[in-house]
Amino acid sequence: MAFNWGELTNILSTVEDLLFMGDPPPSISISTGSEDDKYEKLYVKIAFPLKNGISEVILYYEHGFIFYKDLNGKNLQCINFDDKNLALTHGSFRKALKQVLAFDKHFVQPAKNSELASEVEMSFNISTTNNSPLDEIRQLVNSSQIENN
Repeated sequence: MAFNWGELTNILSTVEDLLFMGDPPPSISISTGSEDDKYEKLYVKIAFPLKNGISEVILYYEHGFIFYKDLNGKNLQCINFDDKNLALTHGSFRKALKQVLAFDKHFVQPAKNSELASEVEMSFNISTTNNSPLDEIRQLVNSSQIENN
């Protein structure tokens, strides 16, 4: 693996600094593996949650990928980077990370069917009643006074 320990430490430190600002700070998952049985395509995977999704950094021999997934695990974005200038703020990893963070900032989770149905039902109920809530309360009070007399 061309990524050395210093570069891996830099990536982990950057991710940890980013997550430290959260409340409570979420955990970082680190795993290693191989894509083949001969262990010729080794990788290190770093996964961590963001505000609206999940990010995975996968490091191979001389390049890496940052994936952005929604909370259901569906891949929404993939940005590749190389092992050059990882420690620098203008390096390929930091540029890729900034793109993922910008995507997460503007990503809105799609509404679930039940949430969408209740929103449609509420908007339907609001649009079909012409009275304000205060007018409805007055009508209820007046009707109860009429029944009491």
